[in-house]
Amino acid sequence: MNSRSGSYPVLYPDLVAAGGLASALERLASELGAEITVVPGDWGPLTSAGIAAPHPGRRPLSVRAGADRRRFAVAGWSAGVELVTGETPDLRDVVRAGVAWGAGKGLAELTALLPFLHVGELAEAHERGPAAVVDVQWRRIREQAAVEPQFPEFGLLVEAAYAEPRLRQLYPFSSHWTLGFNAHTGSPCPPVIAVAPAHDGHPYRVRDSPHGDCLGEAATAAKAVALLPPAPGRRRRRRGVIRAGCRGVARASCWRRRASGCRSRPTPTGRRDKGSGGSRARTSSCVTTEGRASWPAAGRRRPRTGCAS
Repeated sequence: MNSRSGSYPVLYPDLVAAGGLASALERLASELGAEITVVPGDWGPLTSAGIAAPHPGRRPLSVRAGADRRRFAVAGWSAGVELVTGETPDLRDVVRAGVAWGAGKGLAELTALLPFLHVGELAEAHERGPAAVVDVQWRRIREQAAVEPQFPEFGLLVEAAYAEPRLRQLYPFSSHWTLGFNAHTGSPCPPVIAVAPAHDGHPYRVRDSPHGDCLGEAATAAKAVALLPPAPGRRRRRRGVIRAGCRGVARASCWRRRASGCRSRPTPTGRRDKGSGGSRARTSSCVTTEGRASWPAAGRRRPRTGCAS
């Protein structure tokens, strides 16, 4: 919300009098006898601010003033995970939430003290540890696949991956119906491997990221899962014998790749899931040589060639 808009003085006269949200928080905390440290927000000092969290691992509680009505939206993050969210019209609740969040109170205690705060299922799992988060996310992914009968290939891929104990230890996610795996449960964390389901006559495709380079192809979900390296999280260099059709020569220029028969295929268009990816599918280039899967060496990523389909 722009502070110069006509609704700002009407909705937030206290913020106008104090000179912005950050100043209003400091003034109100002093009146309440609360000790907080206000830090800059992401949207400027007039409509956003943060309340520093001394508790180790917790980021400042972010606060932002709403534009449609008087409301203060708050969010608390730790280790790349949004643990608590909520909104309230009372700025005093925000100060109290900042104090409790910074003191390291547990999620259950936070919601008991401040009912306007909400905690999701994954956030609750994070308090129990990474293994609990992975279990919850696998259940959610499988439930998502079960209610998508128009795209059974995605469900087959999810179940094939879940049947592998080594993959059940990784954090799964979906983007444009591509199933990806992370070695960690927070963000930012680049995916270690991904598999795109078969669609429109195209085979299953193993990729180094949801929309990244193609590492191999397979006719069935089970065979695609079998192409994954023994320990995907370690990203060790490995070559497998894949005879199914990822064409092209790695590191070749675009015209040479086209001349050698490189074909890039987009992820399924017209289908959008509830995954973490963007709203549009992207094309990417094959990187296999002579039909063999090439796993990138640890810490390295193959350069993109820009070869169009």
